[in-house]
Amino acid sequence: MTGRVLSYHSVMAIQLDCPHCFSTTRVPDRAAGTTIACPKCRGRMRVPAVKIPVAASAAPQEAFADVFAAPAAPALDSPFFSDAEDESPAEPVNPHLALARRNKRRMSRGWIGVMLAFLLAAIGISGTWWWSNRQNIVRTASASVVANATLSKDLSATEFNVQPADWSAMEAALRINPVDLTDPKMKVQFGTGPKGLQLSLTPTNERMLVAVPTSTIPELQEPRTQAALQEAWKEALTQSLSKMSRTVQDAIAGGVKPSLANYGESVGMDGLAGPTGFHFRAAVGTTAYPCVFEDANRQLYFLVPPGTKSLAVIPRDVGARNSLPEKMRITATVK
Repeated sequence: MTGRVLSYHSVMAIQLDCPHCFSTTRVPDRAAGTTIACPKCRGRMRVPAVKIPVAASAAPQEAFADVFAAPAAPALDSPFFSDAEDESPAEPVNPHLALARRNKRRMSRGWIGVMLAFLLAAIGISGTWWWSNRQNIVRTASASVVANATLSKDLSATEFNVQPADWSAMEAALRINPVDLTDPKMKVQFGTGPKGLQLSLTPTNERMLVAVPTSTIPELQEPRTQAALQEAWKEALTQSLSKMSRTVQDAIAGGVKPSLANYGESVGMDGLAGPTGFHFRAAVGTTAYPCVFEDANRQLYFLVPPGTKSLAVIPRDVGARNSLPEKMRITATVK
């Protein structure tokens, strides 16, 4: 059996539930503490004694106004509230609009990635092009035709590291029996001269002799470059001359004339070409022709087909990359 106060007027009513039929009944407050009959089932039940404070019962309704008043406004220094806080209803979220914004951000990031990839590819291509062309040096020169010429040069034992005994044996044999090497392009002779071994070359009608000046090519005038060219030429000729000397000595020991055809190019033309010419060849179309002579003025001579109007002087593979720019080219016009 329960009871609760319904109002705060001066005359109060008590509400209680019948323990027999569970119906709700209201009685005046003066019935508190008495036994009454249930108006519905006539069962007997006792009204609980409820003490009503006089001040509370006599107080006007305004006395309880502060009980039901709205809570006081938060202090201005509260970390959870501010004067500028907007208490208006939040704007409803459009899921389609949010999805469109997210997709737009994703597309923007995708385009940024594409642009960065394109930029990196462009930088890579430019770097590759620069690296491959950083030594692409092109110079020009005027070549001249040399007619009815015999080219000769003396090689001294002091220029190379051939053993003295081998050099002396080779020189003695060639002093007695000079060796002539003749082919359709040229005639090469191994003999002796005032300084030691003498080489000579005479072009035939099957080739045209042209001279290309190089004294104005700055890359070829540096002392360090000239020293490197000289050392590479010296090393190559030392090996060829040592082999040639053994061939001469073997022939003498056998009582026959030495056959030096295998040394026509490795000793004959390389020796005549000199330090600079040894590192260059002339390209006419798709065919390359080695340098056959270098004079005191550093002109390089090439045997090329008759009627040649232009040629490109380029470094050889042998020893050239350590001394010269790999893609150096001298474009010469024949006059």
